[in-house]
Amino acid sequence: MRALLFLCGFALVGCQYLNPDAGRFSCDAGSDCGQGYECRPQFEGGGRCFKLGECVDDETCDGVDQNCDGRIDETFPEMGEACMTGLLGRCSTGARTCTVGALSCGQTMMPTAELCNMLDDDCDGMTDETFDLTADEQNCGQCARVCGTGTTCLTSACEETTCNDGFDNDNDGVTDCLDTSCLGLECVTPMPPPWKCGVIMRTDAGSDGGTDAGTTDGGATDAGSSDGGSLTFGCFPPESDCGNGLDDDGDGAADCLDIDCDTRTCASGTMCTNLTCPGPG
Repeated sequence: MRALLFLCGFALVGCQYLNPDAGRFSCDAGSDCGQGYECRPQFEGGGRCFKLGECVDDETCDGVDQNCDGRIDETFPEMGEACMTGLLGRCSTGARTCTVGALSCGQTMMPTAELCNMLDDDCDGMTDETFDLTADEQNCGQCARVCGTGTTCLTSACEETTCNDGFDNDNDGVTDCLDTSCLGLECVTPMPPPWKCGVIMRTDAGSDGGTDAGTTDGGATDAGSSDGGSLTFGCFPPESDCGNGLDDDGDGAADCLDIDCDTRTCASGTMCTNLTCPGPG
């Protein structure tokens, strides 16, 4: 009781003994604690008496309550500094925290579903792995490159695939069957079976001594004329003459080698079978 009287002095009314083990007293002001002591505010409210010099204002990460507010390591000089967690992808960045009295790097980014953004969103060490940039219509060749109307993503490029609308859909300077992207694709369909874009070598001279360059979409001449023949891009009907040795529809296969000639009469007078022209008899 003498220790209590000495500590509180004449301010006995404002001093209340709280914890016999800690030897702390509640207070509202320094005068409640007596000479050589100070009243330190507590985080949960009120104040407690501490010996002068026992507490400091700046907390450090060491598992001790330096500022005597009832909390441990709630702040420290390195708090929030950027650091590396050792995890993969976006989860690799962190901020300094204090764990059990020791500095550590706390993870600030959590794994999320993978997006096409050149980041490892799901923190597995791979970037944009769920996207096929060679064939993704929304991310063709690179993230966020969207293939427009009349095109399809092929080998990482938006290639023209609508070959009968008169538009240069892939903006490469050529339209419909004049675009090599359209080779083998349907164009004008005046009657079934559909016509397809193809390329053939024209050697028949026109009235000007040059070459008839064919048509596109069944329309006007598409490639002009030239002496001695030229490659002609156009929209052609399916192969029908299967015995003339020519690739009439410009698909790269002549006569029986063209699937269009299956079961049609070929040069030997028999029918094309299995992409060949069987001999007579």
